[in-house]
Amino acid sequence: MVEINQCSSNGMLKIADIDVSELIKEYGAPLYVYDEKILEKRLELLSGSFKDFDIFYSFKSNPNPQVCSFIKHRGQNADTASIGEVRLAQSCGFNRHEIIYSAPGKKEAEIREAIGKCIIISDSLNELKMINEICGELGIREEVGIRINPNYSIEGSAALEVMSGYPSKFGIDQEILVKSIDFIKNLKNIEVKGIQIYMGSQIIDYNIIYSNFLNIFKVAGYCKNELGLDLEFIDFGGGFGIKYTDKDEELNIQKAGEMVGKLKNSNEFKSISNARLIIESGRFISGPAGYYIARVLDRKVSRGKNYAILDGGMNTFFRPVFIKENRYPIEVGNKMNLEKSKRITLGGVMCTPIDIYEEDVMLPEIERDDIIVFFNTGAYGYTMSLTKFISHEEVKEIYIAKDRNIIENK
Repeated sequence: MVEINQCSSNGMLKIADIDVSELIKEYGAPLYVYDEKILEKRLELLSGSFKDFDIFYSFKSNPNPQVCSFIKHRGQNADTASIGEVRLAQSCGFNRHEIIYSAPGKKEAEIREAIGKCIIISDSLNELKMINEICGELGIREEVGIRINPNYSIEGSAALEVMSGYPSKFGIDQEILVKSIDFIKNLKNIEVKGIQIYMGSQIIDYNIIYSNFLNIFKVAGYCKNELGLDLEFIDFGGGFGIKYTDKDEELNIQKAGEMVGKLKNSNEFKSISNARLIIESGRFISGPAGYYIARVLDRKVSRGKNYAILDGGMNTFFRPVFIKENRYPIEVGNKMNLEKSKRITLGGVMCTPIDIYEEDVMLPEIERDDIIVFFNTGAYGYTMSLTKFISHEEVKEIYIAKDRNIIENK
């Protein structure tokens, strides 16, 4: 999991060719580190595998301004899920055609602010009606998309979250859409120009990705050919997973892209293949580019169980506490050359018994001031954490550019 060239001769982990001890000395702990070189490789891998698709980076996975600005610099787009993320995308230079805004329960004030600044994806019939009324009041006509909850789901998948195919808070059920098409077409101030379908997250089987795209192409074809919607874009969602542990399979993204490319160019979908084809991706791009670093503050044994208390906790890195399974590769950053011979539980500083990072992890013998590094934390790390809980100091983030220039997010 960790390459030899990522370590100093004394067993010190290097991140972006910098000793992790130097990063701790300069910026303290707990600390998130994002490596631009890895970010670039992941983005190139995805865009190179899906050449006919526009990539929309999911801000919710990691809204760090440097990460988002790098995505813009590389000519990609923004997938936002709140008006705050729309504002962030604008501040990073994305224009209205490069921003999708999709979320349930949008407020009237949020829709008013978003109109003209992004592509709004409506999540319900009521929301379509509200957008139509606002546009009528403003004397404009707006092009929008709709999120569809299809009548199929992910089959045989180990996806972490399944979001469609069942009763869901997301989108308009496919069968309701069919019955409501006259209502939609009679909304005079908006025009539906696209659809979005998002099936699930952390998918690592390219056959399931292919099946998802096939079904979404079919829904899009039905919307265009049977319901008469003039589709200018089709948003296929994403959900591409990453390899967290040695037990996980690695997603063959090139194979997925090859199979989907043939699907897109098939005679069956000629009528819709000229539409703008969109992929949303957050975890696949930013996840492997991030590291969460914490120092060991205390070491104890409780009734035969070994504990290490680390900087931070669920206020700085909530996801492992929330998921409750060993999903992150963990290393002792200053002891990379030592054998993992001891089983230990890693806890945080929060005054609640649920504040446990990981249970019974195999690591070298741990002492006070050792440096614990969690890998693959560039997505749903800081942004998902309970930052105000118990009023501890907030975690720092640094972004290491390819030229080794370090930018601290304050």
